[in-house]
Amino acid sequence: MKRFVLFATYVVIALSAYCDRAGLEELSKDADARYDITQVKIDGLYYNLSSRRKTARVVAVKAGEEKYAGEVRIPGNVDYQGESYSVIMIEKEAFSGCKELTNVYIDDDVLGISYSAFSGCSGLTSIRLPRHLSLINMDAFDGCTSLERVIVPDLGMWCMTHIVGTSLVFGDGPGVAESPLYFGRLYGEDGKEITELVIPDGVTEVNNFTFRGCRSITSVKLPASVEKVGHMAFSECGNLRKAELSGNLKEAGANIFYQCPSLSELILPGSLKTIPQCFCRDCTSLTELTIPEGVEKVGYEAFSGCSSLTTIRIPSTLKTFEYGWGSLNGGRVIIPSIEGWCNIDFGSSAVYNATLYLDENTPICDLRFPDGVKIVPSHAFEGYRGLNSIDFNKVETIEAFAFQESDIESVTIPEPIKEIGMAAFQSCQNLSSVDIPSSIEILAGNAFSYCPSLNLVYYNLMTFPKYGYKTWDYGWMVFEHSPIDKATLYVPEDMIEACKGEEPWSGFGQILPLPTGTETSIQGAECQVEKEKSTMYDLQGRKLNAVPEKGMYIQGGRKVLIK
Repeated sequence: MKRFVLFATYVVIALSAYCDRAGLEELSKDADARYDITQVKIDGLYYNLSSRRKTARVVAVKAGEEKYAGEVRIPGNVDYQGESYSVIMIEKEAFSGCKELTNVYIDDDVLGISYSAFSGCSGLTSIRLPRHLSLINMDAFDGCTSLERVIVPDLGMWCMTHIVGTSLVFGDGPGVAESPLYFGRLYGEDGKEITELVIPDGVTEVNNFTFRGCRSITSVKLPASVEKVGHMAFSECGNLRKAELSGNLKEAGANIFYQCPSLSELILPGSLKTIPQCFCRDCTSLTELTIPEGVEKVGYEAFSGCSSLTTIRIPSTLKTFEYGWGSLNGGRVIIPSIEGWCNIDFGSSAVYNATLYLDENTPICDLRFPDGVKIVPSHAFEGYRGLNSIDFNKVETIEAFAFQESDIESVTIPEPIKEIGMAAFQSCQNLSSVDIPSSIEILAGNAFSYCPSLNLVYYNLMTFPKYGYKTWDYGWMVFEHSPIDKATLYVPEDMIEACKGEEPWSGFGQILPLPTGTETSIQGAECQVEKEKSTMYDLQGRKLNAVPEKGMYIQGGRKVLIK
């Protein structure tokens, strides 16, 4: 018996899908039909009729007559002069501006509702949509601010109804292209309000805008049969708290949960390779987010504006991380590995104001790049908090914006590194000292700009580097808006005069020779010394009376790093 019921369920869904396609085909065939009998009144409603196709479309009242009001039932067929006509469409602006219209019941066989069909019906409180509705315009219910009850007799069919418009609208708010449920609450044919929305098993797609703005639903669960969810399908649902997406979901449109301020629990499937742009934008109650294994791309501003978000878990499969997460309020970004993180293509900053963690309880304070990492990618550590030290190990290139706005206080760059990209350490508020090796071939514009604490630069330069690879990477911009006029530059003695005549080096307050025996770079930052009783000095040459806890110091004529 169970097998029969299950089989019957799938037959019903399959037939529903067929009816949906058949309805669209019927509307397409009828699009150019000649409606030769116009504005005939039948049982209180006006129609245009096609004598050849025997189809009818509901139209507005004749000029000068009173508009539709009160309760209206739109039938699936009408009789005129002994002929039967199938009512397939409610025409454009048919009920537009009918402010005294209160309730509408549409029979199951009506296939389409055209644009602005009910726009401005400010007194409309309830509408029953047809079971076989195949096409509805996105702005059909614009301005229906009193609409409380939207009765959908078949959720499976409703998910496959095509909601169309002249363009996709992302977050323009009330008054612009409101979908049918924008002001209303969702009800079933039994008269019960639907709060916990469970899409019927067998539905393969939830179309664009289907549940946009629905105030009744508090949770959404998709069955395994759903493989696609369209643009803004659940956007602006003010009371939606939990969303559990299908384990077989393969395609998702933009803005699906845009501006769902109550959404606090989101379960994503690994089958979804790309999380699209603005996916959960402005979901201000979302506190934790786990991106499952299998996801390869996070789209533009997918989770921007999620102001309560404090924990993000990153999968090892992630390859692309586009711009737009915003501040994480000092929270955690939990990554699978440093190497995996450095293999991601960051379109721009990933997350500001966060600390990287290797697991739930291990923050990355002393960052060491593994042997396989040759490039620190653009934006990879931009805006991150808690970095005490960086061991570059075998890194050869630091790309643009790599450590912009991070907490790092001092940077020692080892010999293998040949390139420091544009704005790589820009706006590091605590950065006070920088050690640059002779291996640097490219030093891009703004590499150390807007660093208000910068007072010491060690540079074992033999020749001046190239200042970047873009026409706008001018040399003088390397330290732009950093107080180098009050800082000290240490260079080889035979380069002092050359630096005095070359920007940006000429801008330093003092240019002094490197101390004899100074190692300007600690290879791989592996120099970890034990606390010793021999005399130590800070980088300004001041004698220390006690061995410090950590930092960069001078001991025995050489710089040492205590971690």
